[in-house]
Amino acid sequence: MVERQIGAASSQLDVIGKTTGGRVKRLLELDGFEFDVEHLDGAKLPLIIVHSDASILDVPAIYRWNGVRFVEDSRSHAGYYRDLLAEDRRSLPENSSGVVLVNLSRIAMLAGDSSAARTILNDALASEHGKGDAADRETLRLINHALHALTSATQ
Repeated sequence: MVERQIGAASSQLDVIGKTTGGRVKRLLELDGFEFDVEHLDGAKLPLIIVHSDASILDVPAIYRWNGVRFVEDSRSHAGYYRDLLAEDRRSLPENSSGVVLVNLSRIAMLAGDSSAARTILNDALASEHGKGDAADRETLRLINHALHALTSATQ
């Protein structure tokens, strides 16, 4: 694995290895601001956890080797996201922005808790509407889009 800094808070991770034909090549290229290599849930091979955003609440993606290539495998690690959800809920300020809460709802969905995700989004929507004329239209659009996606995913 080779990590290259490509910006102020941006890196690229290249995973280099041999193909089944014995050729050395890039097996994976990921963009993010931080990368972890960990064993989760008793996995035999380590997983790559990609943290993609340094400026707002991060929703990391998890990648695993399937024997042929790396695949995104976040949904298989609900325990990781449950722990992250609990940690983020403890650390987030009461008046977090709607964008942060949309990401928190994504973590709740990956944790397997669609009810918590819906509650987070409904609270974010009510909070933004409560601002009256000062409500940010783009934030309202993001929250409504996330609610629509959640409804579609849970039907």
